[in-house]
Amino acid sequence: MLDISLFGLLAQQSEDQLLNNIWIGLLSVEALMVLGVALRGLLGAVASSRLAGRRRSHDSDFFHPGCSQ
Repeated sequence: MLDISLFGLLAQQSEDQLLNNIWIGLLSVEALMVLGVALRGLLGAVASSRLAGRRRSHDSDFFHPGCSQ
């Protein structure tokens, strides 16, 4: 039969391990969220600069009324 103190020690270790696993899981989810936001911002900036470049190159080909060429 297990001694009461040994059983308490085993229960405490498994509880600590469970809490550590939950903590690591939460940190992993948070890291993935931060990575997702960073990638979304980076890709948004790249897409925005490409669109701005296209607008600039096509604007020069377009005749604006009232402008002399």
